[in-house]
Amino acid sequence: MTGLKKLKVAFDRFDEKGPLPNLNDSIVFDNFYKDKIFSKRTEGGCTIPYIIMRLWQQNKLEFINTKEVTKEQKAIYPIQFYCGQSIEQLDYLSTKGFKNFTIYDENFIENIKYILIGIDMEPVNEGHFSQIKSLFYHIPKEKIIFIVNNKLKFEESFNLQVGINHELDIIRRQANTKQETTKEKKFCVLNNSQNSNYDFRQATLKYLKKKNLLDYADYTNKTCENIRYITDNIPTIFNHILDDTSIKIKEVELLEEKIENNSYFSLVLEAYYNARFASRIWVTEKSLRPMRWKKPFILVGQPHTLKSLQDIGYKTFHPFINEKYDNEIDNQKRFIKAMIELEKLCNKSLDELKEFNNEIYNILEHNYNHINDRIKNMENYMLGLIHENI
Repeated sequence: MTGLKKLKVAFDRFDEKGPLPNLNDSIVFDNFYKDKIFSKRTEGGCTIPYIIMRLWQQNKLEFINTKEVTKEQKAIYPIQFYCGQSIEQLDYLSTKGFKNFTIYDENFIENIKYILIGIDMEPVNEGHFSQIKSLFYHIPKEKIIFIVNNKLKFEESFNLQVGINHELDIIRRQANTKQETTKEKKFCVLNNSQNSNYDFRQATLKYLKKKNLLDYADYTNKTCENIRYITDNIPTIFNHILDDTSIKIKEVELLEEKIENNSYFSLVLEAYYNARFASRIWVTEKSLRPMRWKKPFILVGQPHTLKSLQDIGYKTFHPFINEKYDNEIDNQKRFIKAMIELEKLCNKSLDELKEFNNEIYNILEHNYNHINDRIKNMENYMLGLIHENI
């Protein structure tokens, strides 16, 4: 950073540890933040974006008070909505006449260079995006930068940047990805989250069990007494499998690192299959995890999830794997097509799978490196908001 000015980042409120997230509910979260280290301010209703925290840790930006913002500083004002409910709460306050937010101050709007609006952490639907546009209608479009999960179904008239929260999460959680040369299993599937009871996840595991495909896998699973039905137009095959009480999946907890490193490919159970509250494609760290381990994968998730990965520079595995399932809108057909590809790979021996991965080595290497490239590109983009030559 020698000879370059630091990026100025404006916040409304500060305490002894540093800035508090913009537009946050001070009553709810101030006490929470007092007991946490500063980096935990990426948590809450409205938070500090991960990219801002990362650049601060690298000493590449400077925090300033919104009352001190001038045009010459070319400062940015970051807002990170954690989820749709965060947007709803702010919209409610606005409609009730609470207009004392900084975003309604005319002098501030005149002087701020950009307002950074993050909506890439948890799903937002069409209604939430409409609420955001209503909240910020008075701010010139050229001053707004949206950080999104992916660009599919968004209005291209906005400045859209695809966030790197999930890349940062993968780097943080999987710092050591040294590859084992000898692997004991053909594939792995992870289902050990708080949402392991989602209908499509349990249906997938029970399908694998019924077809004896789990015999080829390392897997994790949380036992759940009640299935959470979240999938719209749930496939008949899911209902039949979930209703079959004779299929039991035991609870298994294994280290993620051990599982990923002991198999040749992954079956990814993404966050959603097809749900009302995730009307946009929503890609998470689950799809990036096998890339970090230089593995191919088959995905159980929303249609066009692979396309959204391709749109931000990742490579998938067609024609080595028939990925037409990604284009299939019908929920049942998409699942069946994905399972057909899974069975094809399971029919290969361990030696054949090892050779298969050697054949697609360039794709695996590209994806591994692209995780870091995307992080670096976003850092450069943010710093470039003030530095013309970076």
